[in-house]
Amino acid sequence: MTHKYTLCDFHSTHHACMASQAVNRDTAAMNEDRQLDSSEAIGLRIVQLRKALGFERANSFARFLGIETNTLGNYEVGLRRPSLEFAAKICGRTGITLDWLYWGSVVGLPVNLLQLLQSVDEADQGESKAG
Repeated sequence: MTHKYTLCDFHSTHHACMASQAVNRDTAAMNEDRQLDSSEAIGLRIVQLRKALGFERANSFARFLGIETNTLGNYEVGLRRPSLEFAAKICGRTGITLDWLYWGSVVGLPVNLLQLLQSVDEADQGESKAG
């Protein structure tokens, strides 16, 4: 079996690979200082998301996500940090971003979801002031 690569193919592949490595180095350097938020902060965002989507009870939200209720509960109270597998699942099911889940960044969130999340946040702040 012979391969028919030209010198141009090699150079294109080599340059694409070099560019990819440079991007990966830059991304790694940028994220070195960027620590994940605490498990508790991530858990509070999961609760906020659950409420924003209209799930008052964790068991119905867990069923929607396809995970066990006790697993969701552990995430919500901050006993465990959500795995990347869970994060991908919740992002796919709800439209949130990994940046929002792990760091609280609203950049890239769909506008309607952002509005729902903000309304829950405002309602929670109102309840804490009243109590």
